[in-house]
Amino acid sequence: MKRNLKQLINKKELLIILLIFFTAFAVRWIRIPEYLFFGYEQGRDALVIKDIYIMEKFTLVGPKTDIDGVFHGPIYYYLMTIPYALSGGNPLTASLFLILLSSMTAVVMYYFFKDFLKSQRWAIVGGLLVAFSFEVIVYARWLSNVTLAIPFTALAFLMLWKYHQEKSDKFLYLSVIFASLASSFELLLIFQFIFIYIILILKRIIIFPKLKNIVVSALLVSIIFSPLILFDLRHQNITINSILNNPKSEMTIDIFKSLSPYLFKFSNVLDRTLFNMPTLTAKIIFYLMMLIGLLKVFVYSKGEKQKRTRLVFLLVWGLMSFSTYWISGGLDQNFTASILGLIALFLLAVKTLWEDKKTKVLSFVLIILFIISAVFSINNLLRNKGSFFVTVQNDLNLADQRSIFDFINTDSDGNPYKLIAFTIPSLHPEGWLYLHDYYYPDKKDEMAKLVYVIIEKNVYPVWEKKWIEDLGKTTLIEEREIGLLRVQKRLNE
Repeated sequence: MKRNLKQLINKKELLIILLIFFTAFAVRWIRIPEYLFFGYEQGRDALVIKDIYIMEKFTLVGPKTDIDGVFHGPIYYYLMTIPYALSGGNPLTASLFLILLSSMTAVVMYYFFKDFLKSQRWAIVGGLLVAFSFEVIVYARWLSNVTLAIPFTALAFLMLWKYHQEKSDKFLYLSVIFASLASSFELLLIFQFIFIYIILILKRIIIFPKLKNIVVSALLVSIIFSPLILFDLRHQNITINSILNNPKSEMTIDIFKSLSPYLFKFSNVLDRTLFNMPTLTAKIIFYLMMLIGLLKVFVYSKGEKQKRTRLVFLLVWGLMSFSTYWISGGLDQNFTASILGLIALFLLAVKTLWEDKKTKVLSFVLIILFIISAVFSINNLLRNKGSFFVTVQNDLNLADQRSIFDFINTDSDGNPYKLIAFTIPSLHPEGWLYLHDYYYPDKKDEMAKLVYVIIEKNVYPVWEKKWIEDLGKTTLIEEREIGLLRVQKRLNE
């Protein structure tokens, strides 16, 4: 009887997990075949990954950071050889791969909330909050190394909480492994995780590790970052020197001046994570009720160590981006690891309000407002709006890019042609060149007289004119608009 009951519970939980996972996946995949953003960085990464899986060139570093000479870890490149190699270089397969892995974040957070709140019902709510959070969705749709930092951050904090509860070395080591992997995808996180471990130790939420634990943890970090370490040793410590010589690392930096862009970006990230609506009144109501919930947690936790521990754990998680605000406060990636902590704080506030009859209505209103925000977010996805990583290249989407290539292939009628792309950022056509070589390999001829020029929307006319002049003497035969892009057919004289 007990065995049958256990099997029934396991089947029930499996259905819950599948529901959360496929809900997260379905939302993240909305119109990706049309709206996948494939710009310069995506093309650059795909070319590096191709060199790896065709065994032409191996790399010890990942994508560049915002500091010259400093790189993210190469694990993203190594991992992405799987979808690219299996599909022959299809960017949609690569995006599918990332979205599948990213959808697991909602499942990991379900397990975290189940253990953290000791409630399966609230764990389901938490998993669905992660599934429908616009910021988490957008990260999953981004074909980028940063994307995978989020699921590994979730795993790192799950293991940290397990370590707090059970004091077992294995959970400490697992948290270090997952935190290091997350930092490999977004290098900035390594400083934030160091901050997390220090604060949690000082607050006695996790025990101070023994010397053996410190040595093993350092070894694990070294193994994960060994390609970067080897690269640095082979290139005269270029990474360390670049960090030390970066102007932002100087002690003269105005930390108060850096605080303003951080707070502005934090408010934007908070909105996209929890309440992605433009209405100011609704935002004030939403955050005021959330604050009431967190204040109730604070008041109720007085004298109750475990409740206070939960609150501090989530506050440290949700605000870990503050530890590096003076380095990159204005960058969205500064908040990559924080967004799940913000969702957890929101869930804790909602749960606390729900458990008090006097404030249950506030909890209900918060949930309704989040649902309305989720509907608004899905509408944004359907219209390809609101993705923070699409800035000046808001004219790019895979459907229009493919339409341009289809037009060129048909219009050229089998004749050789030269392909040029006027892009933002300037002189970086890697995305266009990679896509063209994938969809229509062996069609280009750099010596051909027939020239097709692709022009992105935000290219300045003065630069467009200069670049056309640099082509030499050409005659414009035809210009066609496809979406927000233009393509010119020219003939070299």
